[in-house]
Amino acid sequence: MAGEAEQTEAATPEAEAAVAAAETAAEAAAAAAAAAPQTVPLERFRAVIGQRAEREAQLLEARRQLELANATIEEFKKLSEGAAQAAASGASSAKPAAGAPAKVPSAAEIEQLVAAEADRRNFTRQCNDAFAEGKKAHSDFEKVIADLNALSPVFDPRLQRTVMPQSLIEAALATGNAHEVLYALGKDNSLADRVLTMTPLQQAAELTKLSIKLEGASGEAASAAALPEVSRAPAPVKPKVTGTGGTPAPWDPADTDHFSTAEWIAKREADLKRKETRH
Repeated sequence: MAGEAEQTEAATPEAEAAVAAAETAAEAAAAAAAAAPQTVPLERFRAVIGQRAEREAQLLEARRQLELANATIEEFKKLSEGAAQAAASGASSAKPAAGAPAKVPSAAEIEQLVAAEADRRNFTRQCNDAFAEGKKAHSDFEKVIADLNALSPVFDPRLQRTVMPQSLIEAALATGNAHEVLYALGKDNSLADRVLTMTPLQQAAELTKLSIKLEGASGEAASAAALPEVSRAPAPVKPKVTGTGGTPAPWDPADTDHFSTAEWIAKREADLKRKETRH
C-alpha cells in the first residue's frame, strides 16, 4: 500500500501539467476562432442582396403609384369644383360629422380617376389642335368661335359665360375636320341655332353631313382648278329607267339638301347595313 501511494503522488504533477496544457490549447483555439473573420456563403449573400433590392424596387413603385393617385385626385377635385358648386346650389346634402376621417379611395376608384384624367387630357389636346388649325386656316376663326359660344344655351358658372355643349365639340372632333366644321357652323347662325338645340345623336349626324358637304365642295374646287377649260355645251339628256327592272340610284352621303336629318340618318344606317351584308 505504501508503494501505491508513492506512485500516485508521483503521477499527480504530470497530470496537472497535462491538464494545464490542454486548457492552454483550448484557450488558444478559442482565441483563434474569435479572431477569424466571419464569412457568409456567396450564394446566401447574393440571395440576401437580391431580396433587399426587390423590396426597395417594390417600395419605390408603391410610392410612385401613391404620388400619381394623389395628383390625379387633386386634379379631379379641381375639375369638379364648378360642378359641385352648381349642384350644391340646387340640392342639399348631409354634412359629415366633425372629425370624421376622409374616405380613402379604393384601387378601382383610383383607376377610374386615372382613366377619366387621361380622357380629359386627350380631349383638351384635340381641342387645342383643332383651334390652332382653325386660326391657321382662317384669320377670323377666333371671333367666329366666340360668336358660336355666344349662341349656345349652355352656361358655364366657372367661366361666367355660355359655351358650346361638349357633345357638339365631340361630334365635330369625330368628323376629323373639326376646325372647318365649327367654322362653317359659326358662319351660319340659323344652322347653328338649330344644331345647338339638337340631341347629341342628331348633332353628330348633322355635323357629319356638314363635314361631307365641306369636303365635297373643297374637292370640287380643287378639281375645277386642276382641269382645263372644257366646252360649256349642255350634256345630252339621258332617258330615265322605268319599270320594275330598273336599279335605284345609290345613296350619296354628300347629298344633304334633299333629306331631313332623320331621313339622312335612316339612309346612312341602311347603307351601312347593306355594306355589312355584302361582306
